[in-house]
Parts: sequence; C-alpha cells; structure tokens
Amino acid sequence: MTSVPEPPVLRVDLHDVTRVGNKFARLESMRLAGLPVPSLYCLPAEAFDLVVGKVRDGLPAVPKAADAGAVKA
Repeated sequence: MTSVPEPPVLRVDLHDVTRVGNKFARLESMRLAGLPVPSLYCLPAEAFDLVVGKVRDGLPAVPKAADAGAVKA
C-alpha cells in the first residue's frame, strides 16, 4: 500500500475575503463575536489549486450556463 503525503497547512487570515471568500469571512467574524455559528472549515483557493491543479487538465470542460442541454440533473 502506498502512503499518501500529508497536505501542506496554509496559514491564512480568516478575514481575508480574497483568500477565503466572503461567506467564510463573515461566518468567522460572527463566530468571534460570540454568535452561534455551526462548526466549519475553509479550503483556501490556493490549497484547492495546489491539489486539483495536478489533474485539472484531464477534467472535462465546464459547460456554459447557456448550454442547458449539456447540463444534466
């Protein structure tokens, strides 16, 4: 059995919307203010790109929104 390498841990500012997105940044602000926010986690875009970038070229193209026939429910 081959071992799977541990993913890198990226240290990010959880309020930086350019890295974590608006929704996560708002939820983190609400959590810090003491509001009841469900447990959550964030996958920054650069971490996603680091992992998916290796296989992205082999993925099928995303259909355009106007091409309803290409999108299946």
